[in-house]
Amino acid sequence: MQRNKTTPQFPTIEDEIFRALVAVGCVPGDGKQLCFQRCARTDKGVSAVGQVVSLKLWPMENLVERINERLPTPIRVFDIQRVSGSFGARRRCDWRCYSYTFPTCVLSPSGSDPLTFRLSPDRHRSLSLLLAP
Repeated sequence: MQRNKTTPQFPTIEDEIFRALVAVGCVPGDGKQLCFQRCARTDKGVSAVGQVVSLKLWPMENLVERINERLPTPIRVFDIQRVSGSFGARRRCDWRCYSYTFPTCVLSPSGSDPLTFRLSPDRHRSLSLLLAP
């Protein structure tokens, strides 16, 4: 999750969340003094499936529902919890779990049809052993 201030033609999840927060009226529109932090580390082109963030919000009734009404369907806020002023998602994160997904056709032999390729059970087992934590 990140904001791409220099490339607005490529909106990010964080951009969408910020727009929804401003639309609801629970943060200032300029985004200053939010103390926004995210726990996941993401490199360019890498996304987290879930995320914990910390930021300063003005309290409101039904805030989760109000934010979700203004977010695109694939993006959801699950909960909001009040924390101490010293809490920061990035520094308080004590573990991360990563999942890497890719199409099995990248494992196919050169020249095979990627639409019909299927990974054999033996190859699946050997890859699972190799890639398992």
